[in-house]
Order: sequence, then C-alpha cells, then structure tokens
Amino acid sequence: MTKPRTPAQNSRHQALSQTAEERKLRSDAERGAAGGLPTSVLLMGLAGGAVAASGRLPQEKSGSATQDATAQALQDPAQPGAAEAAVSSAEQASGAAQTPMVDSQALQQIVADLVTEAASVAMPEAGQAAVQGATEGAALTEGAAAEAAAEAAAAESAAAQAAQVAVQAGEAAMAAAGAEGAASQPVLLAQAPVPAASAGAASSSAAAAAGTGAGAATGTAAAAAGTAAAAGAAISTAALVAVGAVVVGAAAASSGGSGSDTPDDKTAPTLTITDDKTGTVNAAGGNITYTFTFSEAVTGFTAADVTVANGTKGTFTAVSSTVYTLVVTPTAGFEGNVTVDVAASAAIDAANNASTAAAQSVQAVDTKAPTVAVSDDRASTTNGAITYTFTFSEAATGFTAADVTVSNGTKGTFTAVSSTVYTLVVTPTAGFEGNVTVDVAASAASDAAGNASTAAAQSVQAVDTIAPIVAGGSGTPAIDVNSNEGTGSPSTIVITYDSVLNAAKAPLASAFSIDVTVGEVRTTRTVQTVSIEGQVLTLTLAGPNIPQDAFVTVAYSDQAGDGAGTQDLAGNEAASGNFIKIADGYIRGAQIYIDTNGNGVADARASGSTPADYFAGETDAEGNFFLPDSAPKGTIIAIGGVNIDTGVANDVPLKAPAGSTTVNPLTTLVQAVLETNVGTGAAGQTAEAIDAATQAVASALGITGAGADLTRYDPIAAAATDPSAQKAAAKIATIFALAEGAGAGSG
Repeated sequence: MTKPRTPAQNSRHQALSQTAEERKLRSDAERGAAGGLPTSVLLMGLAGGAVAASGRLPQEKSGSATQDATAQALQDPAQPGAAEAAVSSAEQASGAAQTPMVDSQALQQIVADLVTEAASVAMPEAGQAAVQGATEGAALTEGAAAEAAAEAAAAESAAAQAAQVAVQAGEAAMAAAGAEGAASQPVLLAQAPVPAASAGAASSSAAAAAGTGAGAATGTAAAAAGTAAAAGAAISTAALVAVGAVVVGAAAASSGGSGSDTPDDKTAPTLTITDDKTGTVNAAGGNITYTFTFSEAVTGFTAADVTVANGTKGTFTAVSSTVYTLVVTPTAGFEGNVTVDVAASAAIDAANNASTAAAQSVQAVDTKAPTVAVSDDRASTTNGAITYTFTFSEAATGFTAADVTVSNGTKGTFTAVSSTVYTLVVTPTAGFEGNVTVDVAASAASDAAGNASTAAAQSVQAVDTIAPIVAGGSGTPAIDVNSNEGTGSPSTIVITYDSVLNAAKAPLASAFSIDVTVGEVRTTRTVQTVSIEGQVLTLTLAGPNIPQDAFVTVAYSDQAGDGAGTQDLAGNEAASGNFIKIADGYIRGAQIYIDTNGNGVADARASGSTPADYFAGETDAEGNFFLPDSAPKGTIIAIGGVNIDTGVANDVPLKAPAGSTTVNPLTTLVQAVLETNVGTGAAGQTAEAIDAATQAVASALGITGAGADLTRYDPIAAAATDPSAQKAAAKIATIFALAEGAGAGSG
C-alpha cells in the first residue's frame, strides 16, 4: 500500500511537475505548421512519407484514427484499458485503409535513428530528476528511502507496461499504413529498451532497501535515477514509434502517395486540330490555316510533327505555349481531301507527359479546273451547217453561246444538253473555202466549287461552200467533143471543172441533154455512161459517132433529191446550165457578160448610177463557156478574145438573145433586130420577140431548115456541108460592116 506523501515529498513532486510542464511548453514551441507534432516526430513523418511515396493511403480515415488512438495512449499510458483501446482502434483503422507500397527496411532505419534522438533528449531530463530526488533523499530516513524505492518500483512497472502498450500501438498504426509489397515481411519499427532498464531499476531498488543512512539514501537515489531514466526512455521510445507511424501514414495520405508536396501529374496533353475553311476549298480559296490547340502548355511541337496529305506545308507559328498554327497550300489540280495528322509524343508538358495523337483533320478541296473539249459532226471538208459539241470534264454552269468565238461562220441554235454537254450549230460563210474556227476562252464556265474553266483547244473544220464550175480560161477547154469516128470507139464529151469531183456522187446520165447539128439536120443523142476522175467528167454517148464537123450543144440539169450530182468533195454541187460556143472563127478568152442593167453594152464595173453587169466567165481554148441556169436572164455579150483560126484579136462585141447556145455574127444580127423591135431592156425581149427576130434574119440570108434557128446554129461547123451557109458568108461580112457602122460595142 502506498503511503501518503510527506510535505517534503509533495514539494518534490510539485517541483518535478513544474519541470515537466516547462519541458512541455518548450516542446510545444517546437511544433510547427505540421499540426502540432514535435519536431523530431515531424521529421520522422516526413521521412516516412518519402519512403511510402510509391503507395497511397486514405486521406482522413486511417490517419486520424491512428493519431487519435496513439494520442490517447500517450496522454495517460498508465490508465487501465487505454493501451488496449488504442491498439483496437488502430487495428480497425488498419482494416479500413488501403494498402500502400512501403520500403520496410528503409522505414525501420529511419525510425531507429529517430528513437535514438528522442532517447538522448529524454535521458538527461530523467537524470536531473533522479539527482534532485537523490539530493532530497539524503536527508530522509531509512524508512523514507524504502518508501521511495517502492514508489520507484511501481513507477518502473507502470512505465514498462505503458512502453509495451505504446509499442503495440505504434505497430498497429504502422500496420494501418503498411505496404502491400511488405505484408509478408512485418515492419519492425524499433525495439524499446524496456527490459534492460527494468532490470537495472530492480537491482538499484534492492540495494537501496539493504542500505542505511547516507549510503542507503545515496543508493536509493541512484536506483531512483536509474528507474526514472529507464522509464523515461521507454516512454519516449514508445511514443516516438507510435506517433512516427501515425505521421508516416498521415503524410502519405495527405500527399496522395507522391512522397512530396508537389502533386503527381500523370495526365497526357491532348491536341485538337481545326482549320479556317468551311465547305469545299477551291483554287481561288487559297491556303488553309490549321490551328493546333493543346489542353495544356507544351514544348517541342514543330511543323515536322505534322503530316499533311495532298497539300504543302508553309508557315508554322507558335502563337502561345498551347496554340500553334500551320499554313497549308492544297495540291494544284486536285479534287479530294487534304488530311492533317499529328502522331502521339509530338510534344510534352511540364511533367514530361507526352501528348496523345490528334484526331485526323479532313478538309475537302477542289483545285481542279474544269476543262472543255470542242468537237463537231464533220469528218472531212464540209459545205453545210456544222453542229459543235462542247464537253466539260465536270458539271459546269454559266456557259452560253456568247462564250463561243466563231470565224468564217455564223452562230445558230445553242442547246444545253446537260450540265456537262452543250451544242452550237454554225453555218459556214457562203462562197468561202478555208477553215471555220471555234474557240472558247478561259473562265467561260465554273464548276460547283467555283473553279473557272480552262481555255479549250481551238477547233478547226475545213469548209468549202464554193460550187465547182466549168474550168474556163483560154488555156483549158471546158468541154471537148471527141468524135472517135472510124476508131470503133463511141463518141465522148469531156467536161473539166475547177475542183476535184466526188466520183461516188456522179450525176445520172439523164441529167444531160446532147444536141448534134449537121448541116440543117439536128439530132439528140443519149448519154450512155457518166464517169468521174479528178476534175474531169466524161460522158459516153450511145449510137453512131458524132461527125467531126457537127455542132454539139450540151445542157446539164441536176435533179434534186436523186442523191447524185456533179459535186466536189465538200458536197457543193455544180450548177445546171448550158455550154455555149463563141464562134467567129471561134474566139478564145472572150469575156462573157449578161446585160443585167439593160443598156445594151457590157459594163465590167459600175459607173455612177449604172451598176455593173453580171460576169459569166471566159471562153475556153475552143471558144466554149458554161452559163449556169442560176445566172440572170439577159442579152449575152462577148468582148475581146482572140480568133483561134487567125490569131487576130476580136475587137467587135458579139451578142446573142437570152437563151442562145452560141454567140456569133448571125446571133449579133438577131439581137440587133430584136433591140430595134422591142428595145434593149429584158422586159420586152420575150421568147416570141426573139423568135420573130430570128426568122427575119434567117429569111433575109436565105437560111432554111435547122439553120433557121440561128440562136442554136454554128455557121462555121455548117459551112462544110451546108451550101446555104456559104451563101451567107458573103452577106455576113456586109452585115458586120453595117454593125460596126451602127456603133455597136462595149461600154
């Protein structure tokens, strides 16, 4: 049983309590921003947090539960059941906590070092208390010394019990913050030096009990000092172990397991790509500016990290640490998508996290200008209307006939067949031989993306709208009659034109009328075959051969719609008409006019108010010329030329009424009579008037039979067999003299 304290003991106890309070105040002053824990414990907590950097603890539950249990044990270690309650609370917190990863060996070393530090602080204070007690005990009696020894033994036992409980509480706290990787290897925080201290204290107490007087008092004091030191060391060690474990868990929990005050950044930067275009970009739309936006500040991003398809990279700009831009020029002449990609790890953030890959950017572009091809429906030289087709490479709008330029032709009907095909009818210029050209300039149309069309290649189509004519001129016979009499071959008539004829389109034999006059007898011959070779058309006649001295007239009349005719390769058909002979000894190179102005003379050119007459051509080498049916009606006038028999120039104009097939001195007399009767104008020169004038001249000259039709009579050819023609020869000379005297000639 413990005895009541004496006044001296109370005084000593108060002194010791005051000393303990001062120590507590000093310790409180050392508590910092770490929540009021002693500096040594705070260091242990931080060190433990560093060791537990690879693990994580709940931020509130396990730390606070362990701290509360440990605090309760430290506050009153001798109170019955307090230690057990602390251990139980710690174990419950341990079961609710997540298991972090802790390096147990490093943690043991840190705790051992801190225990040693704590012991060095606690031992001097315990020693001072023991010395003070010993000094006071020197004055005590032997009984008082024994009482002190008993109190020391009780304190020793309580301290040992508290130390053991504190160690258990510390181990439980560490278990609550234990590492998963170290679960099979328990963490030994520290070994409290309780047993050794207790043994020392017991020995000292026994010695004090055996001794007396001052020596006993001294021994007792020594024993008390040993006991106090051992108890202080045990309590300090256990407290440090327990609180250190709590701080380790609390530090780890509050830092999220990072082991430092800086948050652990494991989030990779993300990247978004946008551009400044909407819809499809065309050639006129120019460049595309792409913007690269990161979710946080990054470094290391360059144009080399960007992959562009169907475009060319241009200016790269770092707008900020999160925004970058790149200008891309779409590929010319391309229709499709420009794609932009940025792979993973193109940039890093401040924590060295590599960026993720960006979603691909797809921008539709169309820089391909529509082209246009021009074609027509003619395979070779043509003379008719041409249909041109304009075909665009893609759907185009805005194309009209006004966008087409035509030379040597006239634009007609324009049709939009579809969005890609258009047609235009062009009529070549009449009387023209050459090329019709068609052009379409650039930007005549545009596609859906707004790209302007390119210029078309020029279309060139050969045309010939000039009809073939009988080849006149003094050097080439336009018509040549081959009698072939006595050869056994049929007679032929050869007609030469000024251009190559289409042999596949030869005229029918019925298109020709052949009259043969021998003396005063005129007969009609039938054409058996028609053949073409180059510019020459040959008629082969049926029946007996034509006599060499016969006068032959040829008339050609094409029948429309028969699919044939005298035509050139362009399809131009020769005009129907009559071959006319100029006879006064046959005159070559004479110029033939039709008196369309009705003044009785040949006007080669206009003069004042008098228009020029119609020019029909020249006689050929044998005095022939062809007068087409399309020629205007009027008096036929031949001027100039050379007599093929004498070589003498013809200086007397020869005339013949309209419709005559020969022009000679006899027809000139008929025309003179006609003009005397009805005037020079064509209005009065009817068929009846012409016939009356013809009969009057033939009667005066004594010409009868076929020769009476002087407009179809060749006196030179008839002279060999017709006696009346010889009679007329002398009269013709007289008539010509009279005609010259009358002033007939050209104007």
